[in-house]
Amino acid sequence: MTNESKCILAPSCAFSGDTEKCHDRCPAFIQMHSASGRHTLAGLPSEYALIDLATAPPRKDQPAVYKFVDAYVATFERQFDDKPAIKSAYLYSDEPGTGKTTTAAGLINAWLRAHYVGAARLGRQPLRKPAEFFDLNEYQTAYNLAAMAGDAVKLQALTKRLNEAARVPFLVLDDVGIRSASEAFRGFVHAVINARLAAGRPTVYTSNIEMGDLADVYDARLADRIRDNCQDLPFIGKSKRGLRRK
Repeated sequence: MTNESKCILAPSCAFSGDTEKCHDRCPAFIQMHSASGRHTLAGLPSEYALIDLATAPPRKDQPAVYKFVDAYVATFERQFDDKPAIKSAYLYSDEPGTGKTTTAAGLINAWLRAHYVGAARLGRQPLRKPAEFFDLNEYQTAYNLAAMAGDAVKLQALTKRLNEAARVPFLVLDDVGIRSASEAFRGFVHAVINARLAAGRPTVYTSNIEMGDLADVYDARLADRIRDNCQDLPFIGKSKRGLRRK
């Protein structure tokens, strides 16, 4: 087996490239990839779970985006500072399949790697959940079903998950431009974004609407706050969906 296809810590591992020493009994692998591991708890979709930004398919097609991405990842070491001042990023294209979600997943993996390695260097215990991938479409479906069924227990669990998303150090909000959402649901998302902005927690947004149009989905004040704290990264070109590396 190759560690590139197995463990997101491979680029930082002393055994990187040594297939004899890369195995799923490695303590670092277990802490990251076991059922309760940090990478597992981040909730990345399976098709994006092991994306490495260095070899991510969009790198070739989105050179301007990846110039920023490389510099952005270098700031992840600041997460242990008292005032880390790490920017957020807004990954936009009106076309699906241009690499937004792939890139966002790679950024989560880069954050997890920086967190785990940085904590080890400082002699600290890594956080149980340093990052999360939050699929707003999936969450909205679960919320709508629970609301229609009047399932108070499920709604309470969904509310708890939103609160956790507001507090996690690094968050990907996938598909933030949810125009079809109810007023109540948009209010929940608004609260999460607002809490993260107030706390200075970096958030990566993916969207099929331009940042300037967020005022039509939420409100002008929140849209302005996102714009003031966020790097706008438009993805160009047509969909490459179906051509992703096997």
